[in-house]
Amino acid sequence: MKTNELFSASARQAFASPNFLLSATRAEKKLNEHSYKLFTLGKGIKFLQCEFKQTASRNFRFPVEISNKYLFIFNLNDKLQFSESETERFPLGELHNFLYFKKKASLEIILQKNGNYKFCCFIMDTSNFESHVKGFVGENSKIYFEKDIMYKGLPNLKISDYLHKLLECKKTFPENLISLGYVNIIIGMLLNQYIEAKSGREKFRSCLREWEIVELQRITEEIRLHPEQNYSIKSLSRKSGVSIPKLQEGFKEMHGHTIANFIREVRLLKAEELLVNSDLNISEIVYTVGLCSRSYFSRIFKKKYKCTPTDYQRQQISLAVTA
Repeated sequence: MKTNELFSASARQAFASPNFLLSATRAEKKLNEHSYKLFTLGKGIKFLQCEFKQTASRNFRFPVEISNKYLFIFNLNDKLQFSESETERFPLGELHNFLYFKKKASLEIILQKNGNYKFCCFIMDTSNFESHVKGFVGENSKIYFEKDIMYKGLPNLKISDYLHKLLECKKTFPENLISLGYVNIIIGMLLNQYIEAKSGREKFRSCLREWEIVELQRITEEIRLHPEQNYSIKSLSRKSGVSIPKLQEGFKEMHGHTIANFIREVRLLKAEELLVNSDLNISEIVYTVGLCSRSYFSRIFKKKYKCTPTDYQRQQISLAVTA
């Protein structure tokens, strides 16, 4: 397999075919915003990314065969409901994760009216799973993976953070290689959570309650979208309803940083992007990302990128000219 084929987009990228959205009239389809992207990864893994804004209730059927395959499902927004029959339903809350396997699967997702849904799923071939995953589990693999699986995992802040990084990655070389690394980490973390729960020794317990985890995720997204804003721990705590100690602990659990350090990292990433993709000078970039001191910006930028912002910008211009 060629390197640039490791993470290749399939033809089904733009909008979902009506074949996979059930019980919808033609008029309703025009009113609803329903889209998915389906990527084929190397080694028998498909990546399904879905976003749906509903004005009418409907069922979503997976656009690929899921019988005898392992599904790793991650809900990023409104609560989902899954169904295997007309009478059997089970929910998956925001930021919850789901591991599913059945030899004869009939899983559908129920999308309610006025819902705003966002979720993604890795679909792994059984043969790939057996050759690349069971070997790491060892002799006890049959205990965990021989039968049907329906495991709903608690919100995991680290999984959520890696999912964000995966969704932000470009699906072209060389970033597709980074994407595959994130995929392996995410699958490994959920499998580890499942095995720990199955063996009765589940270690993962967040310091936050579920609603606090959701608030932490929203704060994270706000900072990433608007790094230029003047954030304080007190204002974030007051706005979210999460105490300052839990905010700090949650950010360390999710990002490996305190809130202040996380904001600084986001601003540096935004500044690096502007150095590459904009005509702004250094002083304008400093102001745009929410910093006040050019000397402070140069110091923390050099610490991270091993060169000054000016030298970095010159290098990018030189690379563009020679490309």
